Amino acid sequence: MLVRLNNMTDGLLGELFHAIYRFTKYGPHEAAALSYYALFSLFPLILLIIVLGVSIVGDSARTQVGDVLALFFPGETAAVLQDGITLALDERGSVSLFAAITLVWSSSSLFGNLEAVLGRTFGVPTGRKIYERRLIGVFMISTFIIFLVASLITNLLFSFLNLLFLNQFNTWLRMASLFIPTAFNAAIFAMLYGFLPRRARLRWDAILPSALLGGLAFELAKRVFVYYLSNVSTLNYVYGSVTTVVVFMLWAYYTFSLVLIGAEICVALNEWLGPQLTSIREESQPPTLMLSGQIFPPRLNPPDQDTRS
Repeated sequence: MLVRLNNMTDGLLGELFHAIYRFTKYGPHEAAALSYYALFSLFPLILLIIVLGVSIVGDSARTQVGDVLALFFPGETAAVLQDGITLALDERGSVSLFAAITLVWSSSSLFGNLEAVLGRTFGVPTGRKIYERRLIGVFMISTFIIFLVASLITNLLFSFLNLLFLNQFNTWLRMASLFIPTAFNAAIFAMLYGFLPRRARLRWDAILPSALLGGLAFELAKRVFVYYLSNVSTLNYVYGSVTTVVVFMLWAYYTFSLVLIGAEICVALNEWLGPQLTSIREESQPPTLMLSGQIFPPRLNPPDQDTRS
């Protein structure tokens, strides 16, 4: 059955199986490392974004903090972060340029390491120096700030329209509230795959489906994670006062796992559609996959392997 589906899709199914195999080889360890960096990078980044939003839009942006956090974090994690950010906003004075630069720099390590991981996934060189990775991180943070401030303004606009038309377009607004986060997440995935790795010559018709799939999977993962925390998990009894940290790192691990799985799918689609990826993979050839008595041929051949036998 699987072999027939693979033939019907002209080998696409085999490429996707190899993508999952490659993720299981390195992805879980890399996602765990990135979740550690996220613990020390994301809170300064979110705080900076919210402070800039308040400075641009005004104090009315405070009421939208929860909506912005809900784009990325499920239930309890978003609520705890919102409490911390609200407290920081209440205690802050005016934000100096030095303070903003410090927050951006402290947050940039996450994106520098993510760039290195995606470079390994896409098989492209990661020869950037530490300060170059930091600058890439600063650029990515600046782009995220633009996206999130735009999201903040969009939420304010929807709230205004809802009041202006006295809930007459409530159904349309609910549909928009479902569509916009997915589109926003897909745009972030596309930006990560298309621009973050160095010299990754990927086709956009491979990047866009992977990004859309990643955006949909991210929204679904948020709902599953909220259900897990509400109905299944007993983390609060096990970890006590550090439960929030554990939940945050667990969610970060799931998030980066989705990013890396999407990257592997992007590579698979890119090579299925027609390779434009400059690959310098040094890893050994993955084992042949056996499905229903038939063999899916390996996708990568080492340079020194003679395939004419």
